[in-house]
Amino acid sequence: MSNPQISGQDLIDGLKINLGGLSNAFSVDQLLYFLNLGTQEVWAVIKSLDLDYFGDSSESTDPTQDEYVSTFVTNQREYNLPTNCREPRFIECTTAGFEDRIFEYRKFDDPLFAVARRQATANGPSGGATSGSIIGNYYYTIFGTQLILAQYPEATLTFKLWYISAIDDVTVNSFPNVLHPFVKKIVDYATKRAVLSTQNGELEAAWKDEWLNTIKTLALSAGPRTSTNSIFVQDYTGQ
Repeated sequence: MSNPQISGQDLIDGLKINLGGLSNAFSVDQLLYFLNLGTQEVWAVIKSLDLDYFGDSSESTDPTQDEYVSTFVTNQREYNLPTNCREPRFIECTTAGFEDRIFEYRKFDDPLFAVARRQATANGPSGGATSGSIIGNYYYTIFGTQLILAQYPEATLTFKLWYISAIDDVTVNSFPNVLHPFVKKIVDYATKRAVLSTQNGELEAAWKDEWLNTIKTLALSAGPRTSTNSIFVQDYTGQ
């Protein structure tokens, strides 16, 4: 049996069932607020397990898309990451004739990155002796929302960035890329936060620890990341 397609309205309905008569105390916008708190909490927990959920890849044709990233050009070393990018995983050069170029992550203060960056700065964009094609690898780092190259590109290079993406907010008619086993955990968290909001209470540490542990158990038992079994509710659409 395939996983059902779940919308924000389905989550709202589940939250109302959990809240019972108390659900009348909240507007739809307030219920969505609590559900989005739960969605972000689930995203953070699953991401912390480093299992490569919420994967996405860049595109370089439509600047209006969340996945957009520009091409590498010969006189520039700083590039904005895709809007929804939260953790780059791999850079793949797709320009014909340059597919073998390697992009290697280094911290900003790494000696190899620093030396390559200084040499390229001294030689300028036309200093081909410090390009990635000469020294072997292109070194890059992530600083804020930018991808920073140490060297100037040797040519205009189109590339695909594979990364862990942010997660969309829940709306009435849509639902972000969350695995089906975790949907109930979102509703559970939203229920707890909604109830506490009527009591001026704080989230109990013991309850949250138990909630976190159930998510981790689900994540580790949902199936290996190499499995071909369909376990996503729906693919990320950026909407």
